[in-house]
Amino acid sequence: MDPKLSDFCPIIFTKFSQIEKSRERTDVANVRTIADAVQRYMMENTEAPIGAVDEDHELITQGYLAAPPQDPWGNNNKYSITTSNKDIIITGVGKDKYSITLEGAVP
Repeated sequence: MDPKLSDFCPIIFTKFSQIEKSRERTDVANVRTIADAVQRYMMENTEAPIGAVDEDHELITQGYLAAPPQDPWGNNNKYSITTSNKDIIITGVGKDKYSITLEGAVP
């Protein structure tokens, strides 16, 4: 009996699901890396490094990050840093927009 395409669907779906989970974990790890860099930056500066984390961002130009984290989905999306009151929010690029809030980080 020859295999049908439907015989391979569970395998294909499982592989896709694993790849997607890996991308999501990478997105979370990238946000955490940026949060760590922001914390080190704030130890030496009084202004939060807001904006899209690209090649011209303060975290890169001042050596807190070697390079901007890449979008794990291969799109051109950038991680972002915003402030709200005295909090700093680092937001990921995934569909769920994973974020970390550094509460009271802005003096």
